[in-house]
Parts: sequence; structure tokens; C-alpha cells
Amino acid sequence: MAIDLKEAERIEIDHWARSESERPGVFSVDNLLNKLTDAPVLLSRLAPFRDELASARRVLELGAGQGWGSCLIQSRSASRAQHVCTDLSHHALQSAPMWEGIFRTRLGGSAACRSYELPFRDRSFDVVFAFQAAHHFRAHRRTLAEIHRVLTPGGLALYTHEPSCARWIRPLAVRRVRASRPEVPEDVLVHEDILSMARRAGFDATWRDDCSLEKRRPLEFVYYMILGRVSPLRHVLPCTRDYVLRKTA
Repeated sequence: MAIDLKEAERIEIDHWARSESERPGVFSVDNLLNKLTDAPVLLSRLAPFRDELASARRVLELGAGQGWGSCLIQSRSASRAQHVCTDLSHHALQSAPMWEGIFRTRLGGSAACRSYELPFRDRSFDVVFAFQAAHHFRAHRRTLAEIHRVLTPGGLALYTHEPSCARWIRPLAVRRVRASRPEVPEDVLVHEDILSMARRAGFDATWRDDCSLEKRRPLEFVYYMILGRVSPLRHVLPCTRDYVLRKTA
């Protein structure tokens, strides 16, 4: 079933306000364990870009949820970069201080905003990234234009660990992800569309298959083990992917 942009945003905001394990003021062991098992996946996806992260002055995370990812990265960084996180829901970001305490760090700021309406100056970030969040953005053309606007010349943008597929199989892929997590309007990126929109926005855009086996359920583990060994299948079947976008114009 199709869900329009405003309704999808309403559901997302409502989820963060009402979630038993993630609503403001709740400390949940389940949430803690979930995020800590996500941490190795995030670090592995960002590892190839450690030099750029280390030299960045300001780093922006989109769709950060409670901001745990930005807190983790800043806590492990030897640089003095400011890490700023954003999310559609202010309810989610109310929990950012909890993660600052867990990781013993202090973020450079946070903002509740849409991915396509960023409240930041032009050319104010060296790196922008989203970790398994871009498939929630929906307004991709406008989002990519905003990312391009806030990036410094030559800046790097990353969509990491994103569910992706070819256009022909997208209806089946969307049905599967929504069945696995019905409480929010999950989506799947069409990789050729993302690359096309990114290039029109002024990026040098590429993607990489992500067949990592961390935090995969049993059937997913087998599925990605096969995809990792039989590369032609990745062009036919859904696969998580990383999108690497460099500002060129």
C-alpha cells in the first residue's frame, strides 16, 4: 500500500513518541543491546572513510534517531571535529544526552528537521552520512539537493547499509521489509534512481554491495553469504548497499 510523504512522516514521529523501548525518558536494555549490536556494522561501513572523517571539521548525520551513532563516532575520534545529528522526530533526539553519557562525549549539536529542509548554512559540513536511514527519506531529490548545499566543495556524503534493489523487484522487496517491521513505513531504495538523482544534484556517485554478515538473522545470514559468493545475484536480487557521493559541482 502506498503511503504519501506527510503520512509517512507522521507515523515516524508518532513511533518515536510512543515506542515502549525508545520513547523519551525510557532507558531500555533491549534498546541498548540493539544499538550496541548495530555499532560494529556502522563502524565497518565507515572504516574505508576513516581518513576523511579524521580530517573533517564538521560531520552531519541524517536520520540519526537518538543520535547514538554520532556519539559513538565522536567518542572514537582523535580529531576535534564537531558531530551534529538530525532526525525528523524531536522525540527521538530527546534521548541524545543519554547516549552522550553512555559514550562519554558531547555532540556539536542536534536538530529536529526533515532531510530535505536542513537548518544549516551552505558549505558548512565536510561529511554527511546516514546509517540505514536513507530509505525512510522518500523525498530523495530534494534531500540530495540539500546535502549538496550544506557540503563543502569536494565534501563526502554516504548512505550506508541501505536496503536496495532493482526497479522491477521493488514491490516485492517493499512488501517483505514492511512485513518484518510493520510499525513504521519501511521502504527500499532503487539504486539506479538514487545514482541518477545524485548525479543530477552535482555528485560523483557510486555504490558498493554490502554483503556483510554482522547482525543478520539466520535466513538473512545464509542469503547474504550466498550473495557474497555469487556476485551476479546481487544485480538481480535485493541487497544492502553503500552509496558514496562526492560533491563535484
